[in-house]
Amino acid sequence: MFNLLRNRLFLIYWLSGTLGTVASIFITVGLMSFIYSKTNSILGATTILLASYGADFVGSFLSSHFIHKFNYGKLIIVIQFSRTLNCLALFALLGFSQSTNVIIIIFILKFLADTFAAWDLPARQVILRTIVPREQYLQARSTLNVVRQCLMIGGWSLGGILTAYFSFQSVLIGASLLYFVSACCLFAIRGGLYATNVEEAENDDISKADTSNNNKENPNPPKPWNTLVQNKTVRQLLFIDLIEMVANTIWTSSLLLAFTKIVLNKDEQWWGMLNASYFVGSIIGGALLIGMATWFDRRIGYVIGLSSLTMAISTFLMTYYHHPIFALVAVMLIGPLYEIRETCQEALFQDSVPHHTLANTLSARSTILSPWNALATFGVAYFAEINSIEAVFYVASGIYFSVFLIVFLQPQLRRKGSTRRATS
Repeated sequence: MFNLLRNRLFLIYWLSGTLGTVASIFITVGLMSFIYSKTNSILGATTILLASYGADFVGSFLSSHFIHKFNYGKLIIVIQFSRTLNCLALFALLGFSQSTNVIIIIFILKFLADTFAAWDLPARQVILRTIVPREQYLQARSTLNVVRQCLMIGGWSLGGILTAYFSFQSVLIGASLLYFVSACCLFAIRGGLYATNVEEAENDDISKADTSNNNKENPNPPKPWNTLVQNKTVRQLLFIDLIEMVANTIWTSSLLLAFTKIVLNKDEQWWGMLNASYFVGSIIGGALLIGMATWFDRRIGYVIGLSSLTMAISTFLMTYYHHPIFALVAVMLIGPLYEIRETCQEALFQDSVPHHTLANTLSARSTILSPWNALATFGVAYFAEINSIEAVFYVASGIYFSVFLIVFLQPQLRRKGSTRRATS
């Protein structure tokens, strides 16, 4: 962990991502509050999130085909600067008029910003693997995830406070400053974004690392969709993502609220406690990964399988016993298990994809998972309406158990990580 914290590139990369995440949360909260105040419609405010999902799908699809043509370091710097300009454009637009007629233009600007943002994550993930040695990757991912969970807890609350005491235009100025500083952080380390390891980073220059250099090593353009279909490990992990995403919908706020009221027979206070315990558990899981990254890295396949089994048992028991205290403990246990499994599974996925096609493959996967997440959420909610919330949680438990079976019946997945034990 101390080696990771001495990595100047990672620390600045971390700061840049943190500032960008906070700015994005503030923008989303501010937009939802502004549109609700103008339309007095819950649906209108929620449409912001739906537009983001649609933009993510479009951006991911385009990215899967074209992202390899760009210099990843320059790309994420340009994206952060474009977000700054987008905020300033919104500020100028609202200064000109705050009538309901500008809402359409706001949606267009938000859609464009989120479309470009869909290019940001895969590029950042490739860069993270470039600036952090492989043996520190789990630690790095866990550190970023812990910070992200803390930001998700505090960012939405702080965003709500800011929109209550300040105008939306003031929030936009604050967000644009955060995006600008985030871009400047990346620009400051541009010389190290393309080094193959940390030692080379100090002497490299981003201007020398262009697409033509990559094409000399890989003359054929990446075929991410072929990778998703033909690479056995990648195909299995994608299938696990698809079925597990259905189970994970039980942790959305609406379904968890229904579970609290109907199954546990408790009020919104307990609903808030369950939500908080899940986030706290996720932070604990991230802390465990940071401290025991080497141990988990050597046993990735077993960790994924056993985490799914434990999540299946915990979900089943909390549904069966109807006891609020037990449910609280079970959710807090599921939080770290999910965080550990998710991080290990992501590391395994990226290890299984050739480096030159990684960004394209991550975008292709997101193109599939983004609409599937929306469909799964709607489908599970409809299933709960026509059956019962208990049935939904039992089905989720069965899905988690099926993931355990998939992993342990596939030696190629089960033994992932074990080979490094002998060589490390």
